[in-house]
Amino acid sequence: MALVQGIDVGSWRVRVATMEGSFRRFVLRDVTEMESSVGLGDAVEAIRAQDPSWDQAERVAAFPLDLGAMRVVTLPFVDRATVAKALPAEVESSVPYDLEEMVLATQLIDADKGKSRTRVVIAPREAIRERLESLRAARAEPRWLVLDAEALASYGTRGVQAVIDVGHTRTLVALVVGGQLHAARLVPMGGKAMTDAIAGALGISEA
Repeated sequence: MALVQGIDVGSWRVRVATMEGSFRRFVLRDVTEMESSVGLGDAVEAIRAQDPSWDQAERVAAFPLDLGAMRVVTLPFVDRATVAKALPAEVESSVPYDLEEMVLATQLIDADKGKSRTRVVIAPREAIRERLESLRAARAEPRWLVLDAEALASYGTRGVQAVIDVGHTRTLVALVVGGQLHAARLVPMGGKAMTDAIAGALGISEA
């Protein structure tokens, strides 16, 4: 059975989810987490110590939407080669970035009646390099790096669904249509803001 570990480096905790399976059918086996305040290296080392299968697993890490951008681009043609050629210019006209400094990843959503829709993710090369180097230094180098919104969207399996992840200082919302990520938005507040508001309203300390 194959082992895959998903790594999420948050502002409050580092989490590693271990999944087991084959033929793209995986079952969650375990989730281990440590506080981020100890540093990524120490957090990963503590997680490694609790997981004897660490060295046998392949890893995938989440890349935060905060550091990149996602767009759905509609084009008046469906030929894949033509779409691939047209996308960079189309994306560059709609985002405030120099594409030479960015990494661009695409995923065709659908193509019908002479039109295509493609999900485009862009992120600074330097931000990706820094994320990979920090994971490599922590001995948790991933084989794949995926946008956190795309990972979240995997929980939307039918119809139109908004999948929401409320983190410590941020909330991520993924709009999923028919199992495909169509939009993602980031709200710069999370569970900490809720805790502070409740504590303030009740006149008590957070502890």
